[in-house]
Amino acid sequence: MAEIDLAQGEARPERFYIKDDTGSAGQDLSAGDLTLTVVDAAGTVLFVKSSTNNTEIAILAQSGATLGYCDVLFAEADTVNLAPGVYYFDMWFTQASDDDRQVVPLSPFVVTEKARA
Repeated sequence: MAEIDLAQGEARPERFYIKDDTGSAGQDLSAGDLTLTVVDAAGTVLFVKSSTNNTEIAILAQSGATLGYCDVLFAEADTVNLAPGVYYFDMWFTQASDDDRQVVPLSPFVVTEKARA
């Protein structure tokens, strides 16, 4: 299980390695779209990131050592208004054939209080 920890308003990338459906190699991410969804405990969607927008999820070169890798790019606006606490996220990979596969199961998304200057 993955976990993401961000301070309120923190902007930074989070790198993920996505395996193919056999679990033995990296998934060719150029063959579809990734979607990361963050929800609260009640399941209300707080925000969504998609690889259709490379400022949200950037796919690394899909060959050699970077096959299966992507960076989810968190912006200040994603968490600046969230109260400190535990939320949840998952990630899905959708291929052109509309074959949806959950590639990161529901996992903790922890928001901590922004450090005081």
